Amino acid sequence: MRIVVIEDENRARRGIVSLIQMIEGDYEVIAQAADGRRGFELIRKLKPDLVFTDIQMPLLNGLELIKMVREEQIDTKFVIISAYENFEYARTAVSFGVTEYIVKPVILEDIEAVLKKAEQSFGSKMPVKKQPPSRKNIHPCVQKALGIIEKEYAAKLTQEELAMRLRITPEYFSYLFHRDMGVNFSTYMRNYRIDVAASLLKDNSMKIYDVARITGYNDTKYFCKVFKEVTGLSPSEYMRNVK
Repeated sequence: MRIVVIEDENRARRGIVSLIQMIEGDYEVIAQAADGRRGFELIRKLKPDLVFTDIQMPLLNGLELIKMVREEQIDTKFVIISAYENFEYARTAVSFGVTEYIVKPVILEDIEAVLKKAEQSFGSKMPVKKQPPSRKNIHPCVQKALGIIEKEYAAKLTQEELAMRLRITPEYFSYLFHRDMGVNFSTYMRNYRIDVAASLLKDNSMKIYDVARITGYNDTKYFCKVFKEVTGLSPSEYMRNVK
């Protein structure tokens, strides 16, 4: 799920992004904005699945933003975040098709509940991920990123760092990567690491905790959890099956 966060308070915006990143699932914050006008530009360009937006913001408030997006007929879901409950705001938001309204301070449970509910509401509407094209058909920046990943997959690579190294914005990098590879950056990194781990485990001579460390997982228990999510088998089960 591709997400945009629009909030004029820097600390609050970073906090929301951090909470989203803590939740397990295919969730990626592809862009952030500190005002409604910039937020609208990002939504029109990136077409995210879900947008978290404050109401009181400079240049364009949250309700005006949602109204403009609806007029553009962009099929994006919205979650409103406000410092206080306000019936008029809520009623106006409902008229624009918004059903989620979170009151600050935002906590992990609020974000998780909203994401799970949004995921369920998408259901079969979520786009089917295509097989990635051959490298000759993808953008040069994405090709360079794939080369970096192949060499540095065990490092804590982020799309922000890669975008900086490629001299493009994180938003544009996220757009290109998702378009060309069919999955978001974090999902690709997870799957790539697990593919490497699976190849190493086939040898049967390496310890699971060594494979975890080599592929960038310092926590072996977490590595085993991710490995099973991706392959359907725990590392030990996988090793038994490839004997």
